[in-house]
Amino acid sequence: ALRMWMASLGLGLESLSSLYEDCRDGVAFLRLVDFIKPGTIDWSRVLLEPRSIYERVQNCNHAVRAARFLGLVVEGFSGKDLADGISMYILSMASQLMRAHVCLFLDELGLGEGDVLEWANCQVRRHDDAFEMRLRGFADAQIRTGVFVLRLLRAVAPECTREELILPGDTEEERAQNARYAISCAHKAGCTVFATWEDVIEGRPRMILCLLAALMAEDLRRHEEESQAAPAA
Repeated sequence: ALRMWMASLGLGLESLSSLYEDCRDGVAFLRLVDFIKPGTIDWSRVLLEPRSIYERVQNCNHAVRAARFLGLVVEGFSGKDLADGISMYILSMASQLMRAHVCLFLDELGLGEGDVLEWANCQVRRHDDAFEMRLRGFADAQIRTGVFVLRLLRAVAPECTREELILPGDTEEERAQNARYAISCAHKAGCTVFATWEDVIEGRPRMILCLLAALMAEDLRRHEEESQAAPAA
């Protein structure tokens, strides 16, 4: 999911094949930081094709300092940890950058994470008063059944989601089928989705935030199109 997100940004990261190997030179992280906050990186100090571990560390140290400037939690690891390809630190850096990107999108709309959660609950409740599930947070275990996401998709893009294909989610197989169907429907609806069906059944909070934010963005886009078309009707 993180590689999908990176590849979608148009930063020349489409060829990333391994998150842990291809981020060791620090260049990908530097491009991501500069994308999220343009002008943060002094590219004259960046070695775009580092030839040694020392040059990779130099880039990665620059990336860590820039990430700290963005407000990311980078205490406890250094540029050398990234250059060495230590998976837990690369994953932490990448996932925090993706979350920062989502938060930037929300900030541009004047919204916060709590607004996304409230929007999702309201949409589901508005679409089906009898549906009692309400998320308390992005780590809510209820999300793992896939039912809430599919109900939300029914509210946002009813033409993409068939009611009869939504399973109760009582078994592991039903939850997996729901999650696969939800991700497929989100793509069909036109959402920019970085989450995978495994993220849904495992209830990964950052990825659930990204998924719900993508659905919210699609809902806002549809409402904007409707409002623009209204005067001509």
